[in-house]
Amino acid sequence: MAQFKIEGLILAIVWLALLILIAWPISWFLASFWIVLLPFKGLPGGLGKMVTDITDFLERFIKWPEVIGAAIFALDTQFPAPQRSGYAVV
Repeated sequence: MAQFKIEGLILAIVWLALLILIAWPISWFLASFWIVLLPFKGLPGGLGKMVTDITDFLERFIKWPEVIGAAIFALDTQFPAPQRSGYAVV
């Protein structure tokens, strides 16, 4: 079993505060815009591409609480930044 580190526990508390005070309110606010824009992803031409880019960007912040939750339970010491779907942001 991996050795328990106090730094991970302290940062888990910080990540929990980040989740409650910042990530959840941001994701709740942006989710309404994301839902409204989703049907327009299929528009032809550059407009559909633009809407797809916007919805993909919003999705990073909507899914941010999931990333923070995983960091809390893993006792990660690395900041749980919003990630694009399918791969981590470098």
